[in-house]
Amino acid sequence: IKVMNHFVSNYGSDPTVTYLLDTYDWHFVPVFNPDGYEYTWTQRMWRKNRATNPGSSCLGTDLNRNHDWNWGLQGVSHDPCSDTFCGSSECSELECQAIQAEITRVQTAQGIESMMTFHSYGRMWMHPWGNTLDFTSSTACERATDHDEMYRVADITANAIAATHGTSWARGTSCEVIYATTGATDDWAKGVLGVPHDICPELRGNNFIVNESEIQPSFEEIWNGIV
Repeated sequence: IKVMNHFVSNYGSDPTVTYLLDTYDWHFVPVFNPDGYEYTWTQRMWRKNRATNPGSSCLGTDLNRNHDWNWGLQGVSHDPCSDTFCGSSECSELECQAIQAEITRVQTAQGIESMMTFHSYGRMWMHPWGNTLDFTSSTACERATDHDEMYRVADITANAIAATHGTSWARGTSCEVIYATTGATDDWAKGVLGVPHDICPELRGNNFIVNESEIQPSFEEIWNGIV
């Protein structure tokens, strides 16, 4: 939201903002999981959406494990009561269907150079792939054929972010940086649509309840990375 506001409020007065808006088209989805977000005001640590699951009293699917690229293979749960439940089938959730349709529309109409899906927490700048070579925990993480180019851009970006307030940021494939998982938005955009740079940043914070005081410095870091 603060990045959007910075663009809207400073166009024409800030040379960097003006250049970025004049040079590129920007598409924003402020909240991917609106029902789940609303519920966090009641249950602070809620992660999934709020959809019903047939045959279970447990609600919700982890939307970042629901996309139809290597769906359900690794780092997920098939238990509807789990926080990492990947859904009843690939892209079973309305939110997933909507976001995939919109990303596909933009990619088909004009092409996408970079896509970022922001999460918290951990100070990580991650890109595909999320899986290991044979989708078991005992093998090395898979790297895309253009891994070196993705890592080159990730390295520049993470260094700019880290230099803003002197923080340390990991960078690389999500499998190598955090853990193996499948069905994520960035892997789907890379694997299905061929978007060159698909990023899943984990913003600053020491746990999932990020202090309000971290919002402004987080914006400052990410803005420098985007630039």
